Amino acid sequence: MRGRISLLALTAICSLFFASALQAQDKFELKADHSILAPGEKAKLTFTKNGKKVEDAFTLTADPPEGLQCSIPQMECAAPVPGKGLAITGEVAVQAMVAANLVASLKVVLTEAPVNWDEREDFEATFYTGASIDSFAAQDLNKYLNPKDASDKKTGYVVGIDFAYRLFGDQKSPHGQQLWVYGQTVHGQRSAEVDCSGNSPAEACAINKGTPTPGAFLAILRNASSLEAFSGVRWEFATLHANGQHAAKMYLKSELGFFTVAGSGGDVFDSHQKLAFGTVATAGRYRDSSLEFGWGKSDVFQLHPGRRFKVDAYLSWDLAHWMKSLGMKPFIEITLDSDFGRGADSVRTYYGFSFDLKHLTNPTPQ
Repeated sequence: MRGRISLLALTAICSLFFASALQAQDKFELKADHSILAPGEKAKLTFTKNGKKVEDAFTLTADPPEGLQCSIPQMECAAPVPGKGLAITGEVAVQAMVAANLVASLKVVLTEAPVNWDEREDFEATFYTGASIDSFAAQDLNKYLNPKDASDKKTGYVVGIDFAYRLFGDQKSPHGQQLWVYGQTVHGQRSAEVDCSGNSPAEACAINKGTPTPGAFLAILRNASSLEAFSGVRWEFATLHANGQHAAKMYLKSELGFFTVAGSGGDVFDSHQKLAFGTVATAGRYRDSSLEFGWGKSDVFQLHPGRRFKVDAYLSWDLAHWMKSLGMKPFIEITLDSDFGRGADSVRTYYGFSFDLKHLTNPTPQ
């Protein structure tokens, strides 16, 4: 009896010693190309030792076992397709065993339906109509935007076009990097130049009632007194909340832009962002909402034009199903342009509706 106990103890000690030796000498890693799986979806696995493919005999197990079906020859794990019952959801651990010792593991989240962490297409284009509130804009800027407006409340109308093109990057990979080029125009018209009184108000007045029309867009575009335009490159390098319903991308960007006023003559005012950091929602109800902080220049300011700290907060959301089917979304945006010193600071607010250009060819709600 004592001999048997001694043999068991010796076996246990050897197993612990072997496991400790493996951990001390070799580094095992188990990775999957997808961390979220819906029923029927698969995740490709890579199992390495010290950075190279494992040549030793090993096994793959799932915990709980009914959560995933793993195959060593294909090096993949598949989420089972439910029969008449409900789909299995939650976290499942995939464990790699060498000589009956656990050397590496990872977790996969099972969902009832596929999770889309990036709903954007390779080319995105929208136009928008709205209004601007310039009551808190700096005097350096208001003398161009509202030169004859003596009131404290300074407002205007804005229209423009946004576009973005994905140069490279895989939208199906939650942790993949992406590179975009983008551009935007902002055409502004002073509210003092628009007559909304009488029986035949100007077309731009439809924005005041919350019912923007194509006629309002064209009217403001045709009578715009100011123009801002930007174009740049955006590198999206990380994904936030890929497992949730509101995935977002963290990014760095750099852009060139200008600001000009009709009839001012001379050169345009440079308005650049040398470098900006931010996040943008890529899926869900609040898709395209963003928050960014940047450093650049704004030549419209007389003091410290080349030392400007810029903040841009943009909120967009799905308001109703019929609006979503038409590619229509409300938005509100607040921008800050400051020198963090004695120079003038400017805060501007925009609100209105954006329209997805691809819905112009199919405007009927579905």
